[in-house]
Amino acid sequence: MSTVNKPDEKGQSYFLPGFLESLEETWGRLRDGVKYTVGEMERGEEGPAWLRAQMPSQFNCVPLQMFRDGIARLNKSGRAGKTQRKKTAPQRMEDLAERMIQAFPPSSNGHSEEYEQYQTSAEGRDQDAAHKRRCDYRCQLCGRIRKGEDLQVHHSTYDHLGAERVTELLCLCVSPCHKIADAMRRWGFTASGGDDPEFTLFDNSED
Repeated sequence: MSTVNKPDEKGQSYFLPGFLESLEETWGRLRDGVKYTVGEMERGEEGPAWLRAQMPSQFNCVPLQMFRDGIARLNKSGRAGKTQRKKTAPQRMEDLAERMIQAFPPSSNGHSEEYEQYQTSAEGRDQDAAHKRRCDYRCQLCGRIRKGEDLQVHHSTYDHLGAERVTELLCLCVSPCHKIADAMRRWGFTASGGDDPEFTLFDNSED
């Protein structure tokens, strides 16, 4: 392999023959799915190491600094473009909640007076607390454990207010899952957790 010139020399002779062309082709092909920004590629270690593994085998021993300098060169010339980070499952859920709220906005009138009175009563608070314990404080939509005000009980229907069935209740985190369930109800769909407290609608594990 050709000898690499000193790192402070950033002219064409600094890069191995064919390196910049291969780097541009590889980066252009992969950047839409890469989890690193251009800035992180220019300054970090993990991103350049990942990129080196995607390059042709003749560049496997190239120092990471050359990859950082190569991305910086592409960026300076406007050929690096922008990366689009792959969203995590929670981020996708937040996006879904926002889209559903826009499509099915909540009523400006809010809940009925009967519902508000029930929810603030000792009976309503006890019922909510019992369902949270039944679900082991786990959101039945995304599966994450939540405590305190971050966890709420959703009513799929108000037909049996005060005498709710277990199948009419969902233990949900305030955001985004309760927002999604509320929008589904306004849409006309009823989300039910069944009678299994381990039930979750979505697998929300990290990709």
